[in-house]
Amino acid sequence: TCALPICQAYLVLFGTGIRNSGSARAFVNNNYLGVSYAGPQLAVPGPDQVNLPLPSTLAGSGYTNIFFTQGNLTANPVYVVIK
Repeated sequence: TCALPICQAYLVLFGTGIRNSGSARAFVNNNYLGVSYAGPQLAVPGPDQVNLPLPSTLAGSGYTNIFFTQGNLTANPVYVVIK
């Protein structure tokens, strides 16, 4: 539950090669999704972290693909289930 009238849900992903990306972008079901943070994961040396704020319109979308891009490069998709 949330004490505020509007709660923001985030999807936090971990990987490598993200910290130097500079302009990471994410697409969910072919729609642009803002990236609130893309860089080193500060609690553990080595992995990188991406924080994606999820819009309420994605609620119940089920099996969903997420693509990350940097310039003209696209990473392999990440598949998640959104309830």
